Amino acid sequence: MDVVSHLIAGRLLAQFAKRLPLAPSAASSTSTAASVPSSSARALPAGLMTAFVLGAIAPDIDVVLMPSGWDWYLLWHQRGTHALIGTMACALLLAGLLRLRHRTTFAVLFRGAWLGALSHVALDLVSGSQIQLGWPATPMRMGTALTAMGDPLIAVPLALFFLTTLAWPRRATVAAVIALGSIAGVLALKEVSRVRALDAYRTAAFARGERVEPADVEARWASFTQWWIYDRGDTALRTWRVDAWRRSVKLEASRERTPETPLVRASRTLSTVRHFRDLYDLEFFKETPTASGTEVLWSDVRFCDRTTCALWFGGVFDGAGRPIEEVILVGTWRQTRAP
Repeated sequence: MDVVSHLIAGRLLAQFAKRLPLAPSAASSTSTAASVPSSSARALPAGLMTAFVLGAIAPDIDVVLMPSGWDWYLLWHQRGTHALIGTMACALLLAGLLRLRHRTTFAVLFRGAWLGALSHVALDLVSGSQIQLGWPATPMRMGTALTAMGDPLIAVPLALFFLTTLAWPRRATVAAVIALGSIAGVLALKEVSRVRALDAYRTAAFARGERVEPADVEARWASFTQWWIYDRGDTALRTWRVDAWRRSVKLEASRERTPETPLVRASRTLSTVRHFRDLYDLEFFKETPTASGTEVLWSDVRFCDRTTCALWFGGVFDGAGRPIEEVILVGTWRQTRAP
Protein backbone atom coordinates (compact mmCIF):
# COMPACT_ATOMS: atom_id res chain seq x y z
CA MET A 1 0.00 0.00 0.00
CA ASP A 2 1.16 3.58 -0.59
CA VAL A 3 2.81 5.63 2.15
CA VAL A 4 -0.03 8.15 2.49
CA SER A 5 -2.63 5.44 3.05
CA HIS A 6 -0.44 3.83 5.70
CA LEU A 7 -0.08 7.15 7.53
CA ILE A 8 -3.82 7.80 7.45
CA ALA A 9 -4.51 4.27 8.69
CA GLY A 10 -2.35 5.04 11.71
CA ARG A 11 -4.30 8.24 12.26
CA LEU A 12 -7.56 6.30 12.02
CA LEU A 13 -6.45 3.84 14.71
CA ALA A 14 -5.50 6.76 16.93
CA GLN A 15 -9.04 8.05 16.60
CA PHE A 16 -10.38 4.81 18.07
CA ALA A 17 -7.74 4.93 20.82
CA LYS A 18 -9.58 7.98 22.18
CA ARG A 19 -12.60 5.77 22.79
CA LEU A 20 -10.86 2.57 23.93
CA PRO A 21 -8.97 1.88 27.19
CA LEU A 22 -5.59 1.83 25.43
CA ALA A 23 -4.21 4.47 27.76
CA PRO A 24 -5.34 7.08 30.26
CA SER A 25 -6.26 10.34 28.57
CA ALA A 26 -3.87 13.26 28.64
CA ALA A 27 -6.31 15.30 30.68
CA SER A 28 -7.22 12.61 33.19
CA SER A 29 -3.57 11.92 33.86
CA THR A 30 -3.09 15.46 35.14
CA SER A 31 -6.52 16.50 36.41
CA THR A 32 -9.68 15.04 37.81
CA ALA A 33 -12.53 14.31 35.42
CA ALA A 34 -14.70 16.91 37.12
CA SER A 35 -12.21 19.73 36.62
CA VAL A 36 -11.76 19.44 32.85
CA PRO A 37 -14.10 19.53 29.86
CA SER A 38 -15.13 16.17 28.44
CA SER A 39 -13.50 17.00 25.08
CA SER A 40 -10.15 17.46 26.82
CA ALA A 41 -10.60 14.25 28.78
CA ARG A 42 -10.61 12.35 25.49
CA ALA A 43 -7.31 13.77 24.30
CA LEU A 44 -4.51 11.26 23.75
CA PRO A 45 -1.43 11.25 25.95
CA ALA A 46 1.49 13.24 24.55
CA GLY A 47 3.26 11.39 21.75
CA LEU A 48 0.67 8.65 21.34
CA MET A 49 -0.77 10.08 18.12
CA THR A 50 2.77 10.22 16.74
CA ALA A 51 3.33 6.63 17.84
CA PHE A 52 0.29 5.46 15.87
CA VAL A 53 1.10 7.44 12.72
CA LEU A 54 4.84 6.78 12.57
CA GLY A 55 4.30 3.19 13.66
CA ALA A 56 2.09 2.76 10.59
CA ILE A 57 5.05 3.39 8.27
CA ALA A 58 7.83 2.03 10.50
CA PRO A 59 8.00 -1.41 8.79
CA ASP A 60 9.07 0.30 5.58
CA ILE A 61 12.34 1.30 7.21
CA ASP A 62 13.72 -1.59 5.15
CA VAL A 63 13.97 0.85 2.19
CA VAL A 64 17.49 1.52 3.47
CA LEU A 65 18.42 -1.78 1.78
CA MET A 66 17.54 -0.53 -1.72
CA PRO A 67 20.97 1.00 -2.48
CA SER A 68 22.70 -2.28 -1.63
CA GLY A 69 20.45 -4.17 -4.06
CA TRP A 70 16.78 -4.53 -4.84
CA ASP A 71 17.09 -8.27 -4.40
CA TRP A 72 18.12 -7.76 -0.77
CA TYR A 73 15.33 -5.24 -0.28
CA LEU A 74 12.63 -7.51 -1.73
CA LEU A 75 13.95 -10.51 0.19
CA TRP A 76 13.77 -8.72 3.52
CA HIS A 77 10.56 -6.87 2.63
CA GLN A 78 8.77 -10.21 2.92
CA ARG A 79 10.23 -10.89 6.34
CA GLY A 80 12.26 -8.71 8.71
CA THR A 81 10.29 -5.62 9.68
CA HIS A 82 7.08 -7.00 8.15
CA ALA A 83 7.06 -10.19 10.22
CA LEU A 84 5.30 -10.07 13.59
CA ILE A 85 8.60 -10.04 15.45
CA GLY A 86 9.79 -7.27 13.14
CA THR A 87 6.78 -5.08 13.86
CA MET A 88 7.51 -5.46 17.57
CA ALA A 89 11.12 -4.42 17.02
CA CYS A 90 9.99 -1.35 15.05
CA ALA A 91 7.53 -0.44 17.83
CA LEU A 92 10.15 -0.85 20.53
CA LEU A 93 12.58 1.43 18.68
CA LEU A 94 9.95 4.08 17.94
CA ALA A 95 8.56 4.03 21.49
CA GLY A 96 12.08 4.43 22.87
CA LEU A 97 12.71 7.46 20.67
CA LEU A 98 9.37 9.06 21.55
CA ARG A 99 9.94 8.42 25.26
CA LEU A 100 12.99 10.69 25.06
CA ARG A 101 10.69 13.58 24.16
CA HIS A 102 7.41 12.82 25.95
CA ARG A 103 6.50 11.96 29.55
CA THR A 104 3.97 9.32 28.46
CA THR A 105 5.00 5.87 29.66
CA PHE A 106 7.02 3.61 27.38
CA ALA A 107 4.34 0.88 27.55
CA VAL A 108 1.63 3.22 26.23
CA LEU A 109 3.83 4.50 23.42
CA PHE A 110 4.82 0.94 22.50
CA ARG A 111 1.19 -0.21 22.29
CA GLY A 112 0.35 2.67 19.96
CA ALA A 113 3.42 2.12 17.77
CA TRP A 114 2.81 -1.63 17.56
CA LEU A 115 -0.84 -1.23 16.59
CA GLY A 116 0.28 1.22 13.91
CA ALA A 117 2.88 -1.25 12.61
CA LEU A 118 0.30 -4.06 12.57
CA SER A 119 -2.04 -1.85 10.51
CA HIS A 120 0.79 -1.49 7.99
CA VAL A 121 1.16 -5.25 7.63
CA ALA A 122 -2.62 -5.74 7.41
CA LEU A 123 -2.89 -3.28 4.52
CA ASP A 124 0.05 -4.90 2.76
CA LEU A 125 -1.53 -8.34 3.10
CA VAL A 126 -4.70 -7.27 1.30
CA SER A 127 -2.93 -5.22 -1.38
CA GLY A 128 -0.77 -7.77 -3.11
CA SER A 129 2.20 -8.29 -0.81
CA GLN A 130 3.40 -11.74 0.20
CA ILE A 131 4.70 -11.67 3.79
CA GLN A 132 6.41 -14.29 5.94
CA LEU A 133 4.38 -13.24 8.95
CA GLY A 134 5.79 -15.94 11.23
CA TRP A 135 9.45 -15.47 10.23
CA PRO A 136 11.90 -16.74 11.45
CA ALA A 137 9.81 -19.56 12.96
CA THR A 138 8.23 -20.42 9.60
CA PRO A 139 8.96 -19.41 5.97
CA MET A 140 5.28 -19.66 5.00
CA ARG A 141 4.10 -16.67 2.96
CA MET A 142 0.70 -15.04 3.42
CA GLY A 143 -1.24 -12.58 1.29
CA THR A 144 -4.64 -12.13 -0.33
CA ALA A 145 -4.09 -9.62 -3.20
CA LEU A 146 -7.74 -8.58 -2.91
CA THR A 147 -6.73 -5.08 -4.01
CA ALA A 148 -3.82 -3.68 -5.99
CA MET A 149 -0.97 -1.63 -4.58
CA GLY A 150 -2.14 1.94 -3.89
CA ASP A 151 -5.67 0.97 -4.89
CA PRO A 152 -8.21 3.82 -4.64
CA LEU A 153 -10.79 1.31 -3.40
CA ILE A 154 -8.86 1.46 -0.12
CA ALA A 155 -7.17 4.84 -0.43
CA VAL A 156 -10.35 6.86 -1.05
CA PRO A 157 -12.19 5.86 2.17
CA LEU A 158 -9.01 6.61 4.12
CA ALA A 159 -8.58 9.97 2.40
CA LEU A 160 -12.21 10.94 3.09
CA PHE A 161 -11.73 10.08 6.75
CA PHE A 162 -8.64 12.28 6.94
CA LEU A 163 -10.34 15.22 5.20
CA THR A 164 -13.23 14.91 7.64
CA THR A 165 -10.85 15.14 10.61
CA LEU A 166 -9.59 18.45 9.18
CA ALA A 167 -12.94 19.98 8.25
CA TRP A 168 -15.19 18.55 11.01
CA PRO A 169 -12.99 17.23 13.83
CA ARG A 170 -16.04 16.52 16.03
CA ARG A 171 -17.19 14.00 13.39
CA ALA A 172 -13.83 12.23 13.21
CA THR A 173 -14.91 9.11 15.11
CA VAL A 174 -18.02 8.70 12.97
CA ALA A 175 -15.85 9.15 9.87
CA ALA A 176 -13.43 6.52 11.18
CA VAL A 177 -16.27 4.00 11.65
CA ILE A 178 -17.59 4.73 8.16
CA ALA A 179 -14.11 4.37 6.64
CA LEU A 180 -13.50 1.02 8.32
CA GLY A 181 -16.95 -0.21 7.34
CA SER A 182 -16.38 0.88 3.75
CA ILE A 183 -13.04 -0.91 3.57
CA ALA A 184 -14.54 -4.06 5.07
CA GLY A 185 -17.36 -3.90 2.52
CA VAL A 186 -14.88 -3.44 -0.33
CA LEU A 187 -12.85 -6.46 0.77
CA ALA A 188 -15.96 -8.62 1.12
CA LEU A 189 -17.14 -7.71 -2.39
CA LYS A 190 -13.66 -8.28 -3.77
CA GLU A 191 -13.55 -11.77 -2.27
CA VAL A 192 -16.88 -12.63 -3.92
CA SER A 193 -15.53 -11.22 -7.19
CA ARG A 194 -12.30 -13.24 -6.87
CA VAL A 195 -14.24 -16.48 -6.42
CA ARG A 196 -16.32 -15.71 -9.52
CA ALA A 197 -13.18 -14.87 -11.52
CA LEU A 198 -11.55 -18.18 -10.58
CA ASP A 199 -14.70 -20.05 -11.54
CA ALA A 200 -14.77 -18.27 -14.91
CA TYR A 201 -11.10 -19.12 -15.49
CA ARG A 202 -11.61 -22.82 -14.67
CA THR A 203 -14.69 -22.99 -16.89
CA ALA A 204 -12.73 -21.49 -19.80
CA ALA A 205 -9.79 -23.84 -19.22
CA PHE A 206 -12.14 -26.85 -19.23
CA ALA A 207 -13.69 -25.62 -22.50
CA ARG A 208 -10.19 -25.49 -24.03
CA GLY A 209 -9.58 -29.07 -22.92
CA GLU A 210 -6.94 -28.03 -20.36
CA ARG A 211 -6.48 -29.34 -16.85
CA VAL A 212 -4.50 -26.48 -15.38
CA GLU A 213 -4.87 -24.63 -12.11
CA PRO A 214 -4.04 -20.94 -11.54
CA ALA A 215 -0.63 -20.31 -10.01
CA ASP A 216 -1.59 -16.88 -8.69
CA VAL A 217 -4.41 -14.33 -8.75
CA GLU A 218 -3.99 -10.56 -8.48
CA ALA A 219 -6.50 -7.73 -8.48
CA ARG A 220 -6.43 -5.13 -11.21
CA TRP A 221 -6.05 -1.56 -10.01
CA ALA A 222 -9.28 0.33 -9.15
CA SER A 223 -11.62 -2.45 -10.24
CA PHE A 224 -14.18 -4.59 -8.45
CA THR A 225 -14.47 -7.14 -11.26
CA GLN A 226 -11.15 -7.29 -13.15
CA TRP A 227 -8.40 -9.76 -12.20
CA TRP A 228 -5.08 -11.08 -13.43
CA ILE A 229 -4.76 -14.85 -13.28
CA TYR A 230 -1.40 -16.53 -13.95
CA ASP A 231 -0.81 -20.16 -14.86
CA ARG A 232 1.75 -22.57 -16.26
CA GLY A 233 0.65 -23.94 -19.60
CA ASP A 234 2.40 -26.87 -21.27
CA THR A 235 4.81 -24.60 -23.15
CA ALA A 236 4.38 -21.14 -21.65
CA LEU A 237 3.71 -19.03 -18.58
CA ARG A 238 0.47 -17.18 -19.24
CA THR A 239 -1.30 -14.08 -17.98
CA TRP A 240 -5.10 -14.02 -18.29
CA ARG A 241 -7.33 -10.99 -17.89
CA VAL A 242 -10.58 -12.10 -16.28
CA ASP A 243 -13.78 -10.14 -15.74
CA ALA A 244 -15.74 -11.72 -12.91
CA TRP A 245 -18.97 -9.90 -13.80
CA ARG A 246 -19.02 -10.74 -17.52
CA ARG A 247 -17.16 -14.02 -16.93
CA SER A 248 -14.85 -13.19 -19.82
CA VAL A 249 -11.35 -14.71 -19.98
CA LYS A 250 -8.75 -13.22 -22.33
CA LEU A 251 -5.12 -14.21 -22.82
CA GLU A 252 -3.13 -11.05 -22.05
CA ALA A 253 0.46 -12.28 -22.39
CA SER A 254 2.47 -15.46 -22.77
CA ARG A 255 6.13 -16.21 -22.01
CA GLU A 256 7.64 -19.29 -23.60
CA ARG A 257 9.15 -21.91 -21.29
CA THR A 258 12.47 -22.77 -22.93
CA PRO A 259 15.19 -25.27 -21.91
CA GLU A 260 18.04 -23.91 -19.81
CA THR A 261 21.40 -23.37 -21.50
CA PRO A 262 24.73 -23.85 -19.68
CA LEU A 263 24.94 -20.09 -18.99
CA VAL A 264 21.41 -20.03 -17.58
CA ARG A 265 22.28 -22.92 -15.27
CA ALA A 266 25.46 -21.07 -14.24
CA SER A 267 23.43 -17.93 -13.47
CA ARG A 268 21.59 -19.82 -10.73
CA THR A 269 24.71 -19.45 -8.56
CA LEU A 270 24.52 -15.63 -8.67
CA SER A 271 23.16 -14.07 -5.49
CA THR A 272 20.75 -11.90 -7.48
CA VAL A 273 19.18 -14.98 -9.07
CA ARG A 274 19.19 -16.99 -5.82
CA HIS A 275 17.36 -14.22 -4.01
CA PHE A 276 14.92 -13.79 -6.89
CA ARG A 277 14.12 -17.52 -6.99
CA ASP A 278 13.65 -17.57 -3.20
CA LEU A 279 10.80 -15.10 -3.69
CA TYR A 280 9.12 -15.84 -7.02
CA ASP A 281 8.09 -19.02 -8.82
CA LEU A 282 6.62 -17.91 -12.17
CA GLU A 283 10.08 -17.26 -13.52
CA PHE A 284 11.54 -17.19 -17.00
CA PHE A 285 14.88 -16.02 -18.42
CA LYS A 286 16.53 -14.45 -21.42
CA GLU A 287 20.08 -14.37 -22.82
CA THR A 288 21.37 -11.25 -24.58
CA PRO A 289 24.79 -10.78 -26.21
CA THR A 290 26.63 -7.66 -25.00
CA ALA A 291 29.93 -5.97 -25.80
CA SER A 292 31.54 -7.64 -22.79
CA GLY A 293 29.93 -11.08 -23.03
CA THR A 294 26.44 -12.51 -22.49
CA GLU A 295 23.81 -11.13 -20.14
CA VAL A 296 21.47 -13.64 -18.48
CA LEU A 297 18.43 -12.14 -16.76
CA TRP A 298 15.49 -13.68 -14.89
CA SER A 299 12.06 -12.19 -14.28
CA ASP A 300 8.57 -13.23 -13.20
CA VAL A 301 5.48 -12.91 -15.37
CA ARG A 302 3.79 -10.87 -12.63
CA PHE A 303 6.31 -8.09 -13.31
CA CYS A 304 5.58 -8.02 -17.03
CA ASP A 305 3.11 -6.79 -19.61
CA ARG A 306 3.02 -7.93 -23.23
CA THR A 307 6.38 -6.39 -24.17
CA THR A 308 8.36 -5.31 -21.10
CA CYS A 309 9.14 -6.32 -17.52
CA ALA A 310 9.65 -3.94 -14.61
CA LEU A 311 12.22 -6.12 -12.79
CA TRP A 312 15.09 -8.34 -13.94
CA PHE A 313 17.73 -10.19 -11.91
CA GLY A 314 20.89 -11.84 -13.24
CA GLY A 315 24.39 -11.11 -14.41
CA VAL A 316 26.91 -10.82 -17.24
CA PHE A 317 29.27 -13.67 -18.25
CA ASP A 318 32.46 -13.46 -20.32
CA GLY A 319 33.27 -15.67 -23.30
CA ALA A 320 34.61 -18.39 -21.02
CA GLY A 321 31.37 -18.51 -19.02
CA ARG A 322 32.79 -16.72 -15.97
CA PRO A 323 30.54 -14.15 -14.24
CA ILE A 324 31.74 -10.56 -14.68
CA GLU A 325 29.07 -8.72 -12.69
CA GLU A 326 25.70 -9.24 -11.09
CA VAL A 327 22.85 -7.13 -12.45
CA ILE A 328 19.44 -5.90 -11.29
CA LEU A 329 17.19 -3.84 -13.56
CA VAL A 330 14.41 -1.80 -11.94
CA GLY A 331 12.72 -0.19 -14.90
CA THR A 332 15.55 1.75 -16.55
CA TRP A 333 17.65 1.84 -13.36
CA ARG A 334 20.57 -0.60 -13.47
CA GLN A 335 22.24 -1.86 -10.29
CA THR A 336 25.48 -3.80 -10.54
CA ARG A 337 27.89 -5.45 -8.13
CA ALA A 338 30.80 -7.88 -8.23
CA PRO A 339 29.83 -11.57 -8.45
